[in-house]
Amino acid sequence: MKPHDSLSLLSSSLQGITIDGILATKIILSNGEEKVNGDTFFADVFATSYVRESIQLALKRHFETERENFNRKFKIKTLALFFIDDIFSYRDNDEKEPYLKNIFEEELQKK
Repeated sequence: MKPHDSLSLLSSSLQGITIDGILATKIILSNGEEKVNGDTFFADVFATSYVRESIQLALKRHFETERENFNRKFKIKTLALFFIDDIFSYRDNDEKEPYLKNIFEEELQKK
């Protein structure tokens, strides 16, 4: 494999993650993870389905809390905070598919 290759070539569960760099003893992935020679690679930890489930849970909890806060005598605006692995995984650009943005928008539409 070479830089910019998708890890989905190895496993379909790794859709959306690419190789950002290859060094002598490690690879750098688009999700910010680094893997050194000899590391065990668990596909399900990096899988889009894991990301999707995390986003689904965050949206569910956000709307539950928002419902509670809206019914208070003094309203409180509920905010949700997401930490992302790479700005380009959320922004439209020519280099890489914004897979986090796409997943977030799909799940928000479902909710």
